[in-house]
Amino acid sequence: LCSDSGDMSISWVKLELGHRAQVRKKPTVEGFTHDWMVFVRGPEHSNIQHFVEKVVFHLHESFPKPKRGTECVWLVSGSWSSGAVVCFSRLHLALTCGRGKTPPVSR
Repeated sequence: LCSDSGDMSISWVKLELGHRAQVRKKPTVEGFTHDWMVFVRGPEHSNIQHFVEKVVFHLHESFPKPKRGTECVWLVSGSWSSGAVVCFSRLHLALTCGRGKTPPVSR
């Protein structure tokens, strides 16, 4: 949804931020007991690439490469040991909504 208010355009974009984790049937060679995934997506898996240019996930410092950037598919996944914290933050958004133009998403 876009609306013009003077010189300023306002865009509302719905995003889903989430995670999934499950216990592995058997630990990895490294001793990891859980598989995990964190993601950013549109509601009902709608396309958000018109708005989201890049997502940077900041994981716990105990993870290899704790700062992970991703483009096009906005998720990261891996394995960890019980008790580790998986957290993420910071979205880099490229929003498009010009005067007299319709937004690049369906309403």
